[in-house]
Amino acid sequence: MNLKTLYFLFLLFLFFEYISSQKLVDFEYDILVNFTQKTGQSGLYPINAALNYIDFCNTTSFTCLTDEISGENIVININYENIVNSTYVLTSNDLKNLLKLIQVTIKGFSIDSYFVSEICSISFELTLNDCTLLGLSGLITNRVVIQQVTVPLTLTLDLSQFASLSLFSLIEQDYTNLLNISINNDLLVTNSEIVDQFYVTANNIPDLTSFYVKGLTLTINGFFSQNPNYNNLKTFVNVESYSLICNGHNLKFAPFNEMKNSFTYLLIFSSCNFDSVPANYSFSGLTNLQSVGFEDEYQNFINSSKKDLKSFNFQKSVSTFVYTDGNLPNFNNLNEFYQFETVVLINNSMNSNLPKFEPFKSNISCLTMNYNGLTGTIGEEYCGVFLNVSYNSLTGKIPNCFKCYWDIMRINFHGNPGLTNYDGEEECTSMVPNIYLNKNEGYLYVFGTSLGLFGYPFIIDPQATNFYECSVVVQNTFYKCSYNPSKPYPTILNLEHYLGYKFTFAVDPTPPLVSNVNALSLSSGNTSYMFSGLYFSYNYSITNIQIGGEKCEFYRNNDISFTNMNCTVVSKNLNNQLINSNLGQLKYPDLPLNYLKVSVTINGLLQNFTIRSDSLANPVISCGTCPGYCDYQIGVCQSYCPDPTCSGRGTCDEPKGWCACNVQYTGQNCTLANQYASSFITAPASGGNVTIGGWFGDVHDQLIVLIGNQSCNISNVNNDTIICSIGSLKPGIIDVNISQNNVTWLGPKSYILSPEVLKCPNACTNKTNGICNTTTGVCNCNSGWYGNDCSSPFNPNNNGGGQIPTTSTTVNNNGSTSIVNDKTNYQISIPQLLELDINGKLVRPYSLLKNWNYNETSNNVFVFNQILTPPGSNLSFTVSYMIEEITAPKNYSFAGYNFNLDKGSVKISLSVQNYPYQSSLNYLQIQFESSVSLDQEEDCNTNDSSIDSSANDQELLNYVNIQKDSKTLQARFLNRILSDGRPTTITSQIVSTNSNSIIIGLNLPHCTSCIIDPDFSVLISTNFQTSCDDDGKRASYIIPVAVVSSVVGVCVLGTVIFFIIKKRRDNKFFKSLSSRG
Repeated sequence: MNLKTLYFLFLLFLFFEYISSQKLVDFEYDILVNFTQKTGQSGLYPINAALNYIDFCNTTSFTCLTDEISGENIVININYENIVNSTYVLTSNDLKNLLKLIQVTIKGFSIDSYFVSEICSISFELTLNDCTLLGLSGLITNRVVIQQVTVPLTLTLDLSQFASLSLFSLIEQDYTNLLNISINNDLLVTNSEIVDQFYVTANNIPDLTSFYVKGLTLTINGFFSQNPNYNNLKTFVNVESYSLICNGHNLKFAPFNEMKNSFTYLLIFSSCNFDSVPANYSFSGLTNLQSVGFEDEYQNFINSSKKDLKSFNFQKSVSTFVYTDGNLPNFNNLNEFYQFETVVLINNSMNSNLPKFEPFKSNISCLTMNYNGLTGTIGEEYCGVFLNVSYNSLTGKIPNCFKCYWDIMRINFHGNPGLTNYDGEEECTSMVPNIYLNKNEGYLYVFGTSLGLFGYPFIIDPQATNFYECSVVVQNTFYKCSYNPSKPYPTILNLEHYLGYKFTFAVDPTPPLVSNVNALSLSSGNTSYMFSGLYFSYNYSITNIQIGGEKCEFYRNNDISFTNMNCTVVSKNLNNQLINSNLGQLKYPDLPLNYLKVSVTINGLLQNFTIRSDSLANPVISCGTCPGYCDYQIGVCQSYCPDPTCSGRGTCDEPKGWCACNVQYTGQNCTLANQYASSFITAPASGGNVTIGGWFGDVHDQLIVLIGNQSCNISNVNNDTIICSIGSLKPGIIDVNISQNNVTWLGPKSYILSPEVLKCPNACTNKTNGICNTTTGVCNCNSGWYGNDCSSPFNPNNNGGGQIPTTSTTVNNNGSTSIVNDKTNYQISIPQLLELDINGKLVRPYSLLKNWNYNETSNNVFVFNQILTPPGSNLSFTVSYMIEEITAPKNYSFAGYNFNLDKGSVKISLSVQNYPYQSSLNYLQIQFESSVSLDQEEDCNTNDSSIDSSANDQELLNYVNIQKDSKTLQARFLNRILSDGRPTTITSQIVSTNSNSIIIGLNLPHCTSCIIDPDFSVLISTNFQTSCDDDGKRASYIIPVAVVSSVVGVCVLGTVIFFIIKKRRDNKFFKSLSSRG
């Protein structure tokens, strides 16, 4: 090295020394000089002789930065330790004028009581390590961390000190019993300040009334009270997340299990030695609970005899379950965790095979099971979750779905020496996307295998602006994107995966269009075929190619794309085949020389053509744009369907050249069922078998039934019935999705799961009046009481009074019914039937008023019917309506339920037969209207009418009250119908209502025969003043009526509000028919 080089390096050194050693701005330099002198540590920071000042910025205690605005050097971080055992007490005056501080860490000093609050008046994070606090006074507004390692601390924290704080942490390291911290609630009830994170080692359960905290962590040590104030848990109503670190202390579990609020979403217990954890613990009082975690080193949550987890019964809102440090050697089942989206099981000694996993029955999207000693292999079924199984004893191959994302997933499989393909990269061969646009439902579905482990994995072509808001249904497998039908969608859709893979699809089902075929004779004697064209697939499992009657085999998903397919005909599979090695010629006895028949079927869509086999290059003769069927042998477009008979299930639209299928079928030749469900026999809420009635055809390729988010495990299927088993579900109204043959049917709100314990109206008033049957929701009234809630006395004559006004009933030829009692007139009618689409939009309306045909079959039965034909259709359907008077008591059974009908009851039935739906996704709504009016003459009984409906689709029975003129009509109705001969549950809705009328819509399933004909009981309770004289005496009358109404859904209350007057001695039913056309 020469002299010039040495000189250059020396100058370079001085330059960098100058850059890194620029002096602090003067006033901050003076503060640090005074600070180090007061603390007795100035000797640790000598003057740099070369610079002639203390180079604070070049020490480990201070970090500096050049201010972008002023260009001055300022202090931003302080990390200051008491090296010389100084007794100096730090006050806020020592540092608070350093206005640009970001972080301050002080270790080993004594701290004035106002230091924390006053120095925190500027925005930075303060950490005190093993300091001696002389108190904690004043308002704290910034991030504060106090950690005690060797120095004890006794302190009382007033909650009023913490206002809009992002973090306060006062904990001891390990379990050292250094902190004796009391928490005093001195807040006003009007407090609205929110603390983000509050971590404290406390000596009791604090009172947190009016204390709003997003994240609360309480740590217990030896100072914790022997008699904890469990009542204070009732004040944790404003705590969003709560963690309790017990350090082995004995606590009662019940008070925690009984916490109640709608605020807490996360609950964690660590190293708690609870007295007794019951089976089916639930934390059900925390109605917004979403995440639960247990560090269970004391085995509180394990059945000691079976070495498995105790059962739990969390509400459906709980989506994350974490369990660590238990002992589960017999663990072999994930079923109990299927309600959760995230499951974490760590260090639980699960020395068994990796358990079976059923992704379509489960909500799990993230599954962690590391440090457990698990053995066995990893099945493809785990591709539906983000899986972490590191540090186990697993063997075999890692599925390719994870190798596709190996840069991200590698660490999740680390620590399993027996995994044979852990090292090295692999080609992603398992990524197979498909799409399906459901226009009626309003979604574009993207489904397949190995699609992505993090959210929605594709970028949609920017040109396709009507597809948006894509979300995960089953991770790595199934996604859906909202679809805006008001905009035209593209015929071709391009998707780009975030790994760079690009895919092209035809949005509408389009038959494959082969333009060229090349053949290659292989040395094995087999023949490889390469197809070029459009509208192919990426899924060879739904692709079938026949060449000369022999199947052309695919061996990899990569062998097929939107424009190319490569397959192989195995020579041993060919009959009477002759191969000319020079020409690659294939000859068959039943074909003309040099021709081969080829059929390509992709997802049920077919292309037939003929290729010449006397050349390895086999261009397909194209017809160009062909609206019909192309004969590729001669290149002529034919105006007929591939199957002119359309399989007997449709008609051939010759100008277009395709089949217009009947509503029950779909596909190019009407061979696939256009399935629908018309009835559900539900399983109990705890799970079990579900029987689905409907139409499902004879081909059930890739049949999947989803009830809510759960897959129903199919055990039996035929053309009209699916039997499957489902796990536990929360009672409610649930959507159903049935997919097969690449055809999807969606039934919104079609699976109605009632609670196992049903409520009775008004709890049957009291035990003196009646007893509730919780299986049916019906009150069994004691002697002397009547009514749906047993609130009406049987004998009204004790009240005295005059004559009961008679009731006359008129059934009109338009199907309406007039019921007149004194001056009150009730009108009952069925105004219309609607066909609605899957979104509840009107498809076709039918007015039913004034169109009924009347036929009296007996003295006490009145039957009406209509035969209607939809516009533009040659198919008709029938609506029938029957009113029957029950002249003697009898038992009645409908839709699996038994009821007693008293003499004087009225039974009403309505049925719809053979309705020709426009779509298998559509359904019907039948509407009932009830109105009330009053004579213009007013008296002492006159008052306004009111309608009270308490309909609940989850209850077996519902009730409605109509009040008018001192009369109360109580209506009971059943929410069951017979759909194609099978009982099922329906929903209903109030279409419109005002003080004098109500229209109820009953939503019927997609059925061929709908019969609405069960129990609708009515009790009329009347407090009616027979005389309006001044003596004010009133007569109270009970008029019980049972009306059995086919309108089982909602308030058929009004459908059949018939009055039957029950006198002391006799029961008269007044009927007159007018205009009996």
